[in-house]
Amino acid sequence: MTDISNRRFASVIPPYLLKRIMEKGNEHQRLFERHTLTHVHNLMGRTPAVAHYSHAQPPGKIKRMIYYAHNNMDLP
Repeated sequence: MTDISNRRFASVIPPYLLKRIMEKGNEHQRLFERHTLTHVHNLMGRTPAVAHYSHAQPPGKIKRMIYYAHNNMDLP
């Protein structure tokens, strides 16, 4: 049997397909389905990390650079 914890791939499986696998899949397919659901639940329970930028402006001060192309194709 394949160790699913060592597999690295990105995919999106719609919930209705996971439900169908749970209902009608073989044992190997249900193992992958349970692993996927556990992974999704773990991701949903995490708080996203907030990046800290030392060069960020303090609240209330906006710094923007606005460029205008004057209707031509030359970029700044």
